Amino acid sequence: MLIMRTADYRAVPWKNGGGITREILRVPPEPTPFDWRLSLASIASPGPFSSFDGYHRTLVLVSGAGVELDFGQHGRTQLTTAGQMVSFDGAWQTSCTLLDGPSTDLNLIVSRERIRLASRAVQLTPRLSRVIVM
Repeated sequence: MLIMRTADYRAVPWKNGGGITREILRVPPEPTPFDWRLSLASIASPGPFSSFDGYHRTLVLVSGAGVELDFGQHGRTQLTTAGQMVSFDGAWQTSCTLLDGPSTDLNLIVSRERIRLASRAVQLTPRLSRVIVM
């Protein structure tokens, strides 16, 4: 079992300069382009998302009032409840609007060429989440 502590997450600037993500896991490590990366990002202001051409993105709302994501010709979606998830092409021009203050999301970014992705969000019961945290 691999136990990751928040203090161990590496702070990485967003590609667009708009904020910082906390990189939880990255395979393979830098400087090689990653096959997949799991990170936790705090979104403090509205604006564009970084482009990840060649990658598939999955976001899960962790905390905050939520966000509205505008994917241009691909539509819009709102994440308003912790655990809500959206998946999209990393090359899509995506802009984010905060619904009522800052929000935090969990990001899984996966290479479309090198990795096959299947993801889903699972709501844990309070008893089970205590067991996993230990």
